[in-house]
Amino acid sequence: MTIFDENLVSMHQSFRDQEYAVCEKYCDLVLSVQSSNPEALYCKGRVSEILNHPEKAISCYSKLALLFPHEKEYLRLLEKVSSESQVNLRDVKERVEQARLQIESFPGRPSLQFFDNSIGKGFVPAHPSNDQIAQKMVTGQVFDSPIVDIAKQYISLGSSVIDAGANLGQMTMIFSSLTGSSGVVYSIEADDYLTHVTQESLKINNIYNVVQVCHAVHEFDDKALYFPVQDFKTYHCYGAYGIDPHSQSGRQVKTKTIDSLNISVPVSFMKVDVQGSDLFAMRGAVRTIQKYRFPIIFEYEEDLQEIFSTTFQDYVDFVSSIKYRFLKTIDRINYLIVPQEH
Repeated sequence: MTIFDENLVSMHQSFRDQEYAVCEKYCDLVLSVQSSNPEALYCKGRVSEILNHPEKAISCYSKLALLFPHEKEYLRLLEKVSSESQVNLRDVKERVEQARLQIESFPGRPSLQFFDNSIGKGFVPAHPSNDQIAQKMVTGQVFDSPIVDIAKQYISLGSSVIDAGANLGQMTMIFSSLTGSSGVVYSIEADDYLTHVTQESLKINNIYNVVQVCHAVHEFDDKALYFPVQDFKTYHCYGAYGIDPHSQSGRQVKTKTIDSLNISVPVSFMKVDVQGSDLFAMRGAVRTIQKYRFPIIFEYEEDLQEIFSTTFQDYVDFVSSIKYRFLKTIDRINYLIVPQEH
């Protein structure tokens, strides 16, 4: 159990024991790490009510209502405290409604946070606030910049690029600029909410050369797999959660092979990062690889392989079978492979 988790447990325990001043301290410790943590915001709001600090309660409930605009309970609590304090909620309610409309099809998911900085503009989920990829984007940095630097060496104007495991869409948008309007980027992501987040970023940037594919990229088409509901207890990052091939619970998602995309514009580069199932994604792209012979970067993390019953030797054998070779290792877990020289 991490210190963060210990603080959460202590927060709930001190609230049950009615040690409200102690509870508030634990709330602040949790919020110092994850400013959007709904448990801590709710708990601090309740404690603030009890300790007769309505301005603190209003602040917490306002944040909760904006984070989860479909959840009417937060707005009800906000209205209750604000009516007693005679606070005008018109502005907050308008913002909540705007946030709700932006994620209308995702009632259980957090609202979107807009950013506009040196790397461009777009959206990320407002929770969790310590998602390392979202943090990079919000602060104007490129996540996995060494991979992007390599991609720039290979992606050509007018070509196709495959982004398998698009997550929040940062690389998708970068690849889009590298191919130009005459090229096309295939942005593949199993999580429908993350696909929506990327779609909103594409719209606000007027990007039209991206084809979004909301499926689990695999070696077989139309197979039902399950994507977990991220609880952010195991990981504090959307991209850390992946398909569990043995699970029968969660959100069902159908598989799709890259070959089934029937890409007609020559491919210049492919990035694969799908949390342990990269081998299956590449197996489903063999015809496309043989046709266009493009460089590929894939990720291999040892601790993710057991669930898929794969080893690094399986990856080595695959690379050999398509007549490719290992060219470079990036950040110890990413491998650049290229066609063998004749």
